[in-house]
Amino acid sequence: TITCHYTWIMGTCSKINPTKKESVSTTVLEQIVTNNNEGPVREHFVFTDTDGVVYHLMVEGTVIKEGTRIPPDSQTGLINSIAWRGDLMVLGDSTGHLSFWDLKARQSRLIPTNRGGIKKLLLAPGRNTLLLLVLFNDGVEIWDCTETEILSSIKSSKIGEVIDIDWGASDRPVLINESGAIRILDINLDVVPSPVTPLSLHTSAWLPFIYNQKENDQLQNILATHGMDRKLGYEVPQIMYPYCLGFNAQHT
Repeated sequence: TITCHYTWIMGTCSKINPTKKESVSTTVLEQIVTNNNEGPVREHFVFTDTDGVVYHLMVEGTVIKEGTRIPPDSQTGLINSIAWRGDLMVLGDSTGHLSFWDLKARQSRLIPTNRGGIKKLLLAPGRNTLLLLVLFNDGVEIWDCTETEILSSIKSSKIGEVIDIDWGASDRPVLINESGAIRILDINLDVVPSPVTPLSLHTSAWLPFIYNQKENDQLQNILATHGMDRKLGYEVPQIMYPYCLGFNAQHT
């Protein structure tokens, strides 16, 4: 929980005093920067407090303007994530509700996902793309924000626990597992291998991070005592690398 008192100008490390001296305990914050090429850059901040109230602040230069406040819905829990683009704003809460807001029409639609708490929301890149990636405790879903309907879903029991999400492209959701694996999928949440252009390598790739501590200590000792001697042969038990950083060995 963060207590908001000031907005800071990072370039000068100075703070802008708020228009009202009011302390708000926030749960999540989203920022959008706009520039109409006719004036200064305008920053928009949307954040929620522990009661579920949505606040909108605009910062232009050193002036803070308070925008509309949206009261909480009686059915929503603690807001955990906000996704915002143009007139669309989506809120995800701790009880698994998605709240779709049409800011221009001032209308909202609350939809229960029945999946438990929502951890993160992320809109796909692209102005004309309104696909929403939703991270739950037990998996991931993709929603079509235009139709406010689910497109695809996958559970952690199938792919392992997901700790973070991102978009590689407008049609390529990226999931990061607790094990450290990075999975690139399609819109149907089927696993898709990363597109890698075939390369004709003259030397093998060097992967020092797979060494255990003993082998890593041996390598550091050789580098410290012999430097980058290309005539030096070095072999790690069961792992050997050809012509990598000057080591003349064979890959098994």
